[in-house]
Amino acid sequence: MSVVLEALVPGHAEEMFGGLRDERAYAFIPDEPPVDVAALRARYEHLATGGAGDGSELWFNWVIRDGEGRACGYVQATCREEEAIVGYHVFPAFWGQGVGTGAVRLMLERVFVRPEVMVARGTVDPRNVVSIALLRKVGFRLERRDEDGNFVFDLSRVRWEAGAVIGPRVKMQPTVKERAQAELEARRAREGAALRANLRRRKAQVRGRE
Repeated sequence: MSVVLEALVPGHAEEMFGGLRDERAYAFIPDEPPVDVAALRARYEHLATGGAGDGSELWFNWVIRDGEGRACGYVQATCREEEAIVGYHVFPAFWGQGVGTGAVRLMLERVFVRPEVMVARGTVDPRNVVSIALLRKVGFRLERRDEDGNFVFDLSRVRWEAGAVIGPRVKMQPTVKERAQAELEARRAREGAALRANLRRRKAQVRGRE
């Protein structure tokens, strides 16, 4: 699926809220769905300031849109001196359609146009096999684990400009056990989301009878 990127602004909050509420996307990331549109707009207003007050960081955020103009998620980059920390979030309704791969490639084009950026870096839960596959597909290489046990992937400017493709397998790849655990936790996340949605409906019905 072809995608385009659009600079994120506070006015996107209402449009993005529904997709960001899907709890399936939070199985392997240290984040939670926004509580309401107002809270999401406040976050986007903060991001719109463009970076840390002391100038040590620059923040870039983009909405992902498909060919029909629908919001599919977002990509982001935090630039610190020669390093760009990248992230991405694709709404579950658009999983498996190449949205994330296309969006990350477009983001990297924007990141590496900045001459000071020498490396793009992404951190991934080792159970998130889909995200790991995406990073490999666009040329990232697994470099190490961080102090929390997450995988740290790097893509150098040299590799990017050389047209990096999937790199060779390295030792720190997810084990069979980690893959099984990832599938289990994803299923639990789906079941938990369904349960919470059912509880909300019941509460609404009770209020309606009062």
